[in-house]
Amino acid sequence: MARRKRRQSVLPKSVTIGGHVIRIETDDGLGERAGCYGQYHDSRNLIVVDSRFADSLQSETLLHEIVEAINAKAELRLRHYQIQTLALLLHQALTTAQ
Repeated sequence: MARRKRRQSVLPKSVTIGGHVIRIETDDGLGERAGCYGQYHDSRNLIVVDSRFADSLQSETLLHEIVEAINAKAELRLRHYQIQTLALLLHQALTTAQ
């Protein structure tokens, strides 16, 4: 099992969604093991992001997992392509804001 670090420089330690504190951890082997850049675990209030990727990809992945968490907590029933689109465009808006 790969080591998990609780803090990566580009990622916060946690976010709060609907009153729930969602921990954010990094895992340098997640992509190889699970075939994804990040995961949201609703029952554990946990987001895990693969730390081997570029900072911009980590922050976009974090936004994706935050949208996944909002989708779960608010029971929005968004489809994955909708979550992906929202995260991508939010990331662009936030990183290009002047």
